[in-house]
Amino acid sequence: MTAFLMTGFFDFVAYGVGLTKAAWLRFLPALFLSIAVSNPPIVALGAGLLEGGKLLLVFAILGAFALALLTGFLQRKQPID
Repeated sequence: MTAFLMTGFFDFVAYGVGLTKAAWLRFLPALFLSIAVSNPPIVALGAGLLEGGKLLLVFAILGAFALALLTGFLQRKQPID
């Protein structure tokens, strides 16, 4: 659910979860985590393009790349059932 909330389908996923019997205690942490992880690079990208903040843009891209590397590393460490 968290991964789907980080995509462009955020509204559809949130609406779909609302139609299910998902508990708030399960939805809210996923919502907050998805917003905390996906929004800063998007905001930094917009600020970098509009205000000429190239250093902020570079850090945002490097941060997103580092998160992708960390995710790949952690998924490779998990045993396959």
